Amino acid sequence: KVIDAIVESVENGVVRLTLPDGTTQTVPIQDSWRLKKMHPTSTIGVPDMISLTDLTEASVFRNLRVRYLSESNLTTSRTSIYTYIGPFLVAINPYRDLQLYGKDTLLHYVNKPLGSCPPHIFAIADSAYLAMRRT
Repeated sequence: KVIDAIVESVENGVVRLTLPDGTTQTVPIQDSWRLKKMHPTSTIGVPDMISLTDLTEASVFRNLRVRYLSESNLTTSRTSIYTYIGPFLVAINPYRDLQLYGKDTLLHYVNKPLGSCPPHIFAIADSAYLAMRRT
């Protein structure tokens, strides 16, 4: 299980963590090996995870979570279900219709270099089509 937390103190054989909701949790120092330190750039949510300073399992999951659940996305009912890892596209199934596949969206990605627009399946499809035409 991956949870977000900030290490507040390490005293008397106990690591004290503060969770995003403000509550605290303690971990015995002998179990602190389970805690994974993350670089601050790995906590903000980036569209291409190649730009993460530390590319670890925890940072990948954190980035996907931040992009999918960010406050701006929740208030607009838009969500970032697509994220790149270099030339690969990661998609999270939102289990609802997000209206992401209209003609206007498609035209937004036509003949654009991969990475010049927000991650989307149309960007991958256009990149593959252009590569196929070149060969």
